Amino acid sequence: MQVMQASEFPPNQVRDSLPPIAIDFNPGSGTIAPHRPSPEWVILDLQRLTAFETVEGQYKSEGVWFEGAIALYPSNSAFSPRPGALSLLPIAGRSNMVAHFAQPRQQVNASLTGARQVTVTAYDHANRVLAKHSAGNRNYVSSQPAQTTAFPQHEMKLSSHGIAKVTFDSDAPFTLDAIAYC
Repeated sequence: MQVMQASEFPPNQVRDSLPPIAIDFNPGSGTIAPHRPSPEWVILDLQRLTAFETVEGQYKSEGVWFEGAIALYPSNSAFSPRPGALSLLPIAGRSNMVAHFAQPRQQVNASLTGARQVTVTAYDHANRVLAKHSAGNRNYVSSQPAQTTAFPQHEMKLSSHGIAKVTFDSDAPFTLDAIAYC
């Protein structure tokens, strides 16, 4: 399993927005807790993917595989917290993505950008809900023909013993911009 150290990321990248993060993150402030991931955290490098690549088993060596995800450069700047960075989105026809873990996890942190409310749910191996969190407003989508302002980025943290999978759901477009777990 490849474990990336926090020092391997350039400043102001994924590590500045991941573990541990308070659920009530204030997107307008531009700041988060200054704590950095410890060595046992696995931070997925989404930038090693290519655009339009269906994401399934590419991260099995890091202990996770995906269902229903595709890597894209968001074409709408409202979904681009880091211009030029790849994000994961649900594949066409789906409103969710699933991350399955090879070994039970204790915490999963994710950075998401959504046009509306996004819900992240953690399940155990028997498919029982362990933790669930929703962030965002159901009414972000503008009535304007084109969204010109960035949608809020949400830092989500789910903690529970025995996390076997995590689902990311929304009734509107969203991106998974970063994910880390331990």
